[in-house]
Amino acid sequence: MKLIYFAGGNRLDTLKAVNNIDGIEINKICTTSIEPNIDKYRNFAYEKNIKFEVFSKKNIEELFSKTDEEILLSVGYRFIIPSNVFNKFKYAINIHPSLLPKYKGAYSGFAIIENGENETGITAHFIDSGIDTGDIIQQVVIPLTKVDTINSMSQKVSNIEANFVSDVIKNIIDNNFKVQKQINSDNIIYNKKRLPEDSFIDPNKPLIELYNKIRSCDQENY
Repeated sequence: MKLIYFAGGNRLDTLKAVNNIDGIEINKICTTSIEPNIDKYRNFAYEKNIKFEVFSKKNIEELFSKTDEEILLSVGYRFIIPSNVFNKFKYAINIHPSLLPKYKGAYSGFAIIENGENETGITAHFIDSGIDTGDIIQQVVIPLTKVDTINSMSQKVSNIEANFVSDVIKNIIDNNFKVQKQINSDNIIYNKKRLPEDSFIDPNKPLIELYNKIRSCDQENY
């Protein structure tokens, strides 16, 4: 099956894994104009002779085109993909680093730690017009400990993401999947970029809340 890969974040290993799947042909790699890892994706596309395109929030609807690709796969792509793009595909799939329906949004990771969760995971879901609200295709659970931080959790996700996504795509090829509707446990969407004040500590809070708050903070991304 032919696939267009929407890329973002420091997740090149996942792209490499998908490119190595028997029966998959990546026809195009797309990323955003604000992607810090753009050169990594551009260089990979050049090495593999794969078409490479960069979009802004505004120009994707005008400039995006496809031929006979059946799968859109989004892994870390930093903009919302418009409906007139994802509706062109038989399968439009997003990979989200949480156990949906909880913790939707691009900046949900800190909340998982701050809320003291004892597990997280990765969800593959079909893309719809909402933010991480589409039908679930497949999930994997990742245990967390009380000493995990936002960074150690992210590393745990990264360690298994490539194999998880490969498994999802292989199941799509084999038509070996069963979708699950999301039952919304809450309507919170963490889609606001963190600011320095988000890391401020309130000494009046209970000790366990302070401990979880500190674990959720990041030196560079607050």
